[in-house]
Amino acid sequence: MILVLLLAGCQSSDDAEHFAVYEVPVDGNTPQLLFEDSTKTYFSPIWSPDGTQIVVNVTDVGEKSGELHIFDVEHDTWRQLTDNGRNNWFPAWSPDGEHIVYISQREDDTATADIYMIRADGTGETILLDNDAFEYGLSWSPDGERLAYGSEQGGAWQIYIMTISTGETAPLATPQHGNSPTWSPDGAWLAFTSDRDGDDDIFVSRIDGSAVQNLTANEDWDDNPRWSPDGTSIAFTSYRNDQYGIYLINPDTGIETNITPDTSLYTGFAAWYPDGSRVLFQGGED
Repeated sequence: MILVLLLAGCQSSDDAEHFAVYEVPVDGNTPQLLFEDSTKTYFSPIWSPDGTQIVVNVTDVGEKSGELHIFDVEHDTWRQLTDNGRNNWFPAWSPDGEHIVYISQREDDTATADIYMIRADGTGETILLDNDAFEYGLSWSPDGERLAYGSEQGGAWQIYIMTISTGETAPLATPQHGNSPTWSPDGAWLAFTSDRDGDDDIFVSRIDGSAVQNLTANEDWDDNPRWSPDGTSIAFTSYRNDQYGIYLINPDTGIETNITPDTSLYTGFAAWYPDGSRVLFQGGED
């Protein structure tokens, strides 16, 4: 699972130390560069619910930590969101677009991470989860009342649910080994990453952990699933045949599509545009 954390972009990998942000239509045309800066690298970008803004970790090249920034697509402007001196990444917008939750860790601490929440205007930063474990992956429930996340508390990865109003957390009723969960749009299912079968695959289960199924039962590395807005597809990152790619899979049929077949980019953190027409991701050149 450590391979997942390094390659997915919580820190720069040896293969690609500079990541830009791209988007690609779901029909698989050539990825389009949205923004890059040779002095900075970008991690875990995600669209706002209205599709007008992108929140992303911005880290100076060569550094190990960075703050969250928001890019206004229409006006081509930037503003810094966090300023806490920690490494803030894996953001997730609330369904109403008013809040952002994110994983936060101290620069030299790779063993623990906490969960924070902040208003989209940069005010009201607060900590939601403070423990001695590492957390990876965040997803709001469609009603905005709960968070799904992966945690190593207890010494092994599991999927947890937090009720935001009370701060109460608990593993799924039927415990599921894994991390990087994503909620289905109807609120009934979770997709997540797990290495229980020997390599990282994409799994789904009902919200109580029942009816679990391995969607990508292969020997490849599959990670960071994101459910499409209409619930018919899951986007994820995969490393196959010595090449990274953004894949889509139909959770009902298991049919997969590589939507970045002709790129040499090191891809990661697929995130859907709100209308489901295209996918945002971080990409780095070899």
